[in-house]
Amino acid sequence: MNLKTVRGHLREHGQEHLLAFWELLDEAQRARLLRQIAELDWTAVERMRALAQAPAPAGGGGDLHPAPVVHLTPGEREALRRVGAAALRANHVGVVLVAGGQGTRLGFDGPKGTFPIAPITGASLFAIHARKILARERRYGCALPFYIMTSPGNDAATRRFFAAHGYFGLQPERVRFFVQGTHPAFWPDGRIVLEAPDALALSPDGHGGVLAALERHGMLDDMARRGLTTLFYFQVDNPLVEIADPVFLG
Repeated sequence: MNLKTVRGHLREHGQEHLLAFWELLDEAQRARLLRQIAELDWTAVERMRALAQAPAPAGGGGDLHPAPVVHLTPGEREALRRVGAAALRANHVGVVLVAGGQGTRLGFDGPKGTFPIAPITGASLFAIHARKILARERRYGCALPFYIMTSPGNDAATRRFFAAHGYFGLQPERVRFFVQGTHPAFWPDGRIVLEAPDALALSPDGHGGVLAALERHGMLDDMARRGLTTLFYFQVDNPLVEIADPVFLG
């Protein structure tokens, strides 16, 4: 996308300020800024711009109630367990982990999944999750493909961590990494924030972007090739999760 086209898009969407420092940039910086602008989804930009400019809703959180509890009889639980176990043995189940966060709030410098949470062994969150998957594979004689959503800021470190620890016993070809998307940050007046003269301020699009990220990085095609029909989804900072629990799957 050339500069003239970019200027037209920016003028149309009220974002001309993104080129305010253009004359001060060298060729590499200009190329970086143009690339980021060209990658913007302008339909999404307009939607987010409207949200940024909208007044905050009045009142509290609305009429809140506890989530309903599902009560199972022993017979129902056993029937569901058999359904889930059959899906596992048929290699129809995959595991999706969202792990794009950093350990900042834990006072830890690194991806959150690398945080050594186990009080005695010092095992990391990633190690705990991987060992549960390995145990499930051994118990049901199955393969559980493991899809890990990282972020632009921690993808390389996450991949290095798994490689350095031998993928915690998992088969490397069944551990797939994919990077979550980003959205520009906005000022309250609807203007996109510049992080630097040659860079937009971009924020991860959160857990809600996982489906788009799976599609964008070819993970949905990978799942189809493997014959997966069911996905178990969880977050990295839940060390107590019962991964691919057959009752839950059923």
